[in-house]
Amino acid sequence: MTISHDKIAPLVALLDMPQRVVITIHYNPDGDSLGSSLALYHLLTAKGHSVEILAPNTPPPFYGWLPSFGIVRDFLAETAVCVDLIENATMLFSMDYNELSRAGKMEAHLRNAKVPLVLIDHHPDPEDCTPFLFSDTKVSSASELTYQFIRAMYPNDVLSTKVAECIFTGIMTDTGMFQHNSSRPETFRIVADLLECGIDKDKIKGKVFDTSTTDRLRLTGFCLSEKMVVMPELHAGYIALSMAELARFNFQKGDQEGMVNYPLKVDGLCFSALVVESEELIKISMRSKGNFDVNKLMRKHFEGGGHRNAAGGRSYDTLENTVNKLEDVLAMYKAELALTHKDTTEC
Repeated sequence: MTISHDKIAPLVALLDMPQRVVITIHYNPDGDSLGSSLALYHLLTAKGHSVEILAPNTPPPFYGWLPSFGIVRDFLAETAVCVDLIENATMLFSMDYNELSRAGKMEAHLRNAKVPLVLIDHHPDPEDCTPFLFSDTKVSSASELTYQFIRAMYPNDVLSTKVAECIFTGIMTDTGMFQHNSSRPETFRIVADLLECGIDKDKIKGKVFDTSTTDRLRLTGFCLSEKMVVMPELHAGYIALSMAELARFNFQKGDQEGMVNYPLKVDGLCFSALVVESEELIKISMRSKGNFDVNKLMRKHFEGGGHRNAAGGRSYDTLENTVNKLEDVLAMYKAELALTHKDTTEC
């Protein structure tokens, strides 16, 4: 276990008394940020604490089935209320992000807070912003670390089904249904424990991966038939979507979930990207196989980061210029992509 009971002794003492807890998650919340924060919410409310979850922007309704999803507040929509909650909190948690800047417009309020801040995350290079930093890049997800945190805090408790469902959702989504970042046996021991808590893994998997709207399915078909660009000479592929194209399919937040993985299914490709235009910026997601490090690529070229095989970034240029830059950047990595393709093929 990364988190031991001894390591969190000061927090054990704090949480022995009722606290006003505020949990914050990163901009554009995903299954891991929502799963880890809601798991902690259910655990701490059961222990008698007052708990709020704040998101920098609207969480995707795609995850609306998660237990107590409706309590998550949108900072942009309820700014005054959220600022008041942070200022009156006695304890803060930052879940699934490694830099306070990823909390969007909540950042300044978190930095000015005078109460303990607990950061639980699994991304590389975490910001040194709190003595209560629990970070491990080897674990599958922030949800896996949250499980460890809960077990260290309350080693003799039986997890509720709600807590277990949220943790499993975070682990499952951040590993792409255990396709990446899930080689540690410990991850599967944790999943086994969650199953013993009474979760229905098939039901959860169905809600995340096998439930869709007609518009979302048609958007997927459009991406595959019209928008997927394959560059066999670079062992790479990408999909780029404009706001007009998204509007054509009545795009809802979360509809792009998993889209970035499709080019990787093409034989011979070891890199894929999804480039999506919005009013504020161009959002870029990347995935890779083997040792090709998209975290480093994102950090260097697209103001982002993440993990070796899964990362996100942004561009403030036009969609056309961003796509052109992506192609130019990939050409710079031609040798590395070729080596990765060779290594993954031999495996």
